[in-house]
Amino acid sequence: MSQGSVALTAAVGGAIRFALFGGAAFTLACVAHAEPAPQGAAAGGQETLAEVVVVGSRPIAESEEAALQVQRSFPSLVSIVSADAVGRLPDQNIAFAVGRLPGIGVQRDQGQARYVNLRGARTSWTTLSFDGINVVSPEGRTSRFDNVPSALAAQIQARKAVTPDMPGETLAGNVNIVTRDPFDYDGFDLNLKAGYGRVDLGDGDEIDSSLVMSNVFADGTFGVLVSGSYYKREMATDNFETDWEPVDRDATLPGAAERPIWAREHENKLYRLTRYNKSGSLRLGWQPSDENRMFLTSIYTQYRDDELRSNVKWDLDDRQSSTPNTPCASRPNNGTTVSGGASGYADVCTGNTPLRGTIYGIDFDNNFNDLESIESIFTHTLGGDHAVGGWDVAWRLNYTETKDGSDAPALTDYD
Repeated sequence: MSQGSVALTAAVGGAIRFALFGGAAFTLACVAHAEPAPQGAAAGGQETLAEVVVVGSRPIAESEEAALQVQRSFPSLVSIVSADAVGRLPDQNIAFAVGRLPGIGVQRDQGQARYVNLRGARTSWTTLSFDGINVVSPEGRTSRFDNVPSALAAQIQARKAVTPDMPGETLAGNVNIVTRDPFDYDGFDLNLKAGYGRVDLGDGDEIDSSLVMSNVFADGTFGVLVSGSYYKREMATDNFETDWEPVDRDATLPGAAERPIWAREHENKLYRLTRYNKSGSLRLGWQPSDENRMFLTSIYTQYRDDELRSNVKWDLDDRQSSTPNTPCASRPNNGTTVSGGASGYADVCTGNTPLRGTIYGIDFDNNFNDLESIESIFTHTLGGDHAVGGWDVAWRLNYTETKDGSDAPALTDYD
């Protein structure tokens, strides 16, 4: 059972199964014995049950075993993670989920997994697909995976070897999202997940929720599945960054065995951001027999990033070339004062050190940005699988629309 789902069922003999928020399942089973017949009751025509045994199943373990079976029978090198395995961990998007698999790395932005690289290759060499249909990323060649919520997936297949059925732009591998199917469930099924938290950086809200509902009709030949998810995260980044470099101009430092490392640039950043992930999907399936099935799938995902950026940067080595490269004793006042248009950068004669000092006349840059970016994927697939005269026939018709839009309603920049 997926993380966050809650189910309570009662069965014969008193067996009760309850799935907690964390995804852990508990099964209480007991053996119910039939009560003996009252004395004097007629024995004719009556049957006495010796015992009734209620056995609980382990759906999470069974789901993971099915994923391992697909992995073993796959024709190429692949790692697979099931939806139940994803649900047991706080993996909000696909990048988080596949990042736990071996041989896969992720690149993060503000702590959130975004890009996927397979076997150490460039992220632009990894492609994204839904049910085997390639999806063009809103960013172009480089596929982003943080705009695809993990709630959409029944399985996530990380294919680490290139095969002829992959898109031509696949150079390192492919991440295929196998979407949920109503025929994966027995009758009506409802999964809910709801989570709330506080982000330490900025003391903002974090909300994660999803819903999956499916049912089958017409003697199990027609199925409908709908799903939706919503994620929101508020946070702030307040940090100081300093870049360092070796400098030749401080060679007059007495007794220096090697060139010290001086601060080249210092930057103060304060980012306040709110990120949203929304998704919705619909799948209709018709399966009149084991040899024939048809389906229609529609999936929509949206990623939105609202940011307020305040950035202050000091270009400390802006006038490094003006620093005198002569011994301190040959300068006026033994070089203790800055003169001749020098800034004092990397000048030990003025008393400056790599960690402390005073610098004059350097470049100072300050900018404030109000940014809003939205990326969306809208994909529709009509397909079928048929067994005809010993042949397996599969066909797909797909239309996909991706959008990448950004806006900067407020922007200030001054030096």
